[in-house]
Amino acid sequence: MSLKVTVFPGLDGDPTLLSGFVARQPEWASSHVVAVPVAPARTYRELSDVLATRLDGAPDVLIAESFSGPAAVLQDGNLDV
Repeated sequence: MSLKVTVFPGLDGDPTLLSGFVARQPEWASSHVVAVPVAPARTYRELSDVLATRLDGAPDVLIAESFSGPAAVLQDGNLDV
């Protein structure tokens, strides 16, 4: 069984900055880094809705860096938990 981890990057929105995190994950974890769109400007609700379309099903763990934190909190209504 694999723990499914989804990560929303911070303000830069660039998943490549998290490559070290993904490379060091244990064998029993599977990480999916979702690119955060930086343009056009969006409200947190709009950003949350965009990110929801990029999720690969409901994660076991959702990690959000700084800027994407509020958008992750808003995922509560989008995920079947």
